[in-house]
Amino acid sequence: MTKLLAEVLRKVAELPEQRQDDAAHVLLSLLENDEPGYRLSDDQLHEVEQAMREADRGDLATDVDVSSVLHQSWA
Repeated sequence: MTKLLAEVLRKVAELPEQRQDDAAHVLLSLLENDEPGYRLSDDQLHEVEQAMREADRGDLATDVDVSSVLHQSWA
């Protein structure tokens, strides 16, 4: 626990019960809404896992492959 959180909890513990409950509701609300900003879809997760397996096998693009893609004309 951080020092700041410990200090806040100490101060909250000194409040009347109703105010303690109010503080608890605020914290619970923050925790319930604390979801990651982005989650991969099942298809995206599958693609990442496939790419990792390919990398583990050493099935990677060569420097020449990457250079040709970077220097290709997209017109």
